[in-house]
Amino acid sequence: MAPPTAFNIASKFIEKKESDSKHLNKRGWKIYNDFGKPAVGPGIRLSNLPKEYRKMKEGQRIPADVVRSAYNKQLASVDKSLVSEFGDVYSNLSPHKKASTMSLIYNVGMEGFKTGGKKGNITKAYTALKEGNVETFAEESFDPEKGFVKSNGIVLRGLQNRRIEERNLFATKEYTLESEDIAMASMLREERPMIQ
Repeated sequence: MAPPTAFNIASKFIEKKESDSKHLNKRGWKIYNDFGKPAVGPGIRLSNLPKEYRKMKEGQRIPADVVRSAYNKQLASVDKSLVSEFGDVYSNLSPHKKASTMSLIYNVGMEGFKTGGKKGNITKAYTALKEGNVETFAEESFDPEKGFVKSNGIVLRGLQNRRIEERNLFATKEYTLESEDIAMASMLREERPMIQ
């Protein structure tokens, strides 16, 4: 079994955080209001969809394959921007660390990550990652008190929860053949019938 890629880990994680399955049926994803802007699926703005879907209205549906394609492109763009901005520091992170970083940037945007929403400001998290200080980056980014947990200056419980989950993802022990062997042995023990 091959180890999961950062893209696959991030894709599943972000989709779980950003999507509400009540908006999906066999006709596709229903457009919803996302903080005053129309969005679809895992937080995809209509401006990121093909032209024929950009003027659609809240409540209308967009085919799931169109949304999936736009989501994959947006996530690939996040990954590319992180490689461009942070080079080897980002590229050399483990898959789970990359995935949690992708989730953060997908949620707050590169500019929000860099400035914290304050013009001319550079955040401690951005500086730490730029300098390769991964521990400080994680603390400044994912801490539920001082991380990226505010919207319009107000701490939001939902953002605190997301940062905690991203912090946990960041700290995930990475896949190795040894960890796979341990997991398989554990599964085999669970499958054995108990002796009465």
